[in-house]
Amino acid sequence: MRKLRIISRETLVNKKIEEIFEFFMRAENLNVITPPELNFKITTPCQLK
Repeated sequence: MRKLRIISRETLVNKKIEEIFEFFMRAENLNVITPPELNFKITTPCQLK
């Protein structure tokens, strides 16, 4: 039987919660936080606000 492994990571961001929320609510910022080796691409226009 395989052993379950849990990987956890925590990052402290020295910004106001409003600024952080603004960043994460914009889909186009997924390109910024996704590792390049995953070849992540948004294929539709980002018009949600």
